[in-house]
Amino acid sequence: MAKDILEGANIVLLEDDEFLAEVIVRKLSAVGADIKRYRNGLEGLAAIRQYTPDLVLLDIMMPIMNGYEVLQVMTEEHLIEEIPVMVVSNSGQPVEIDKVLKLGVKDYVVKVDFTPDEVLEKARIILISIKKERGQSVDEYTTHIVPPPMTPSQPQSPLTTLPVTPSEISQSTQVSQPTSLEALKVLVVEDDPLLKNLLAVKLTASGCLPLYVDDGLKAYDLAMTFKPDVVLLDLMIPGMDGFGVLEKFQTDTYLKNVPVFVFSNKSSEQDKQRVFALGAKLFRQKAETNLSEVVSELYKLAGRQR
Repeated sequence: MAKDILEGANIVLLEDDEFLAEVIVRKLSAVGADIKRYRNGLEGLAAIRQYTPDLVLLDIMMPIMNGYEVLQVMTEEHLIEEIPVMVVSNSGQPVEIDKVLKLGVKDYVVKVDFTPDEVLEKARIILISIKKERGQSVDEYTTHIVPPPMTPSQPQSPLTTLPVTPSEISQSTQVSQPTSLEALKVLVVEDDPLLKNLLAVKLTASGCLPLYVDDGLKAYDLAMTFKPDVVLLDLMIPGMDGFGVLEKFQTDTYLKNVPVFVFSNKSSEQDKQRVFALGAKLFRQKAETNLSEVVSELYKLAGRQR
């Protein structure tokens, strides 16, 4: 009897919708898959690195780190070449589908149009296809699987690039462009490589001009040269901590007037009171704030629109 290829498969699900996640987890568990579910992209990416799963099921709109950012990091770290990804998203726009396919995604399912069984069918097809590409035998697995018929409004195969109209390209481009013609200059004082990577993607896509420094001792000199509109500052950094950076900024007539957004894992009330006393305008915990909020707050602090 043919074996279900999902039996024993190691699958990571990145999905913040509780109901949908529960349905998918139950369906996959019922056929013997080993599925691990995460509610935000940052935790999910850590799990992908740790477990090297057979398949990733990825939502696009998630807190802290969205699906595009996960794919970007997977591409830069060459994980996308070894780990197949299927996107399960609310958006069925051709521009969105084309965007993720260019990042190496194997398939794309629109949440409002799919059934849980369709996700399983597509997952089987992907896993069998990957084994064939790697020269592995698939004789023991069920290979005669016919995907559910698709409505005319859906693409016949997400692996085929869909035509994009000029109006769709225009709408997609306008969403990420700031209303100001001058880019927002952001000095990012952060030593975490992953977070810097994510900020690079997010800030650049949002029309910012970021400059990064991972050492507090260098932050002052760079700020004097760069003349940022706003500063995003971690507290726990080498050389000189964030408190020292704030104190140093207060000694300069220009920098003491540049708004500083403290973005840190430190969360005590004493820390908050201290950074505000040293001139910071905003304090947010990393674990509780997604990067879209960070960008929005940076624009607000600088008195700019986007």
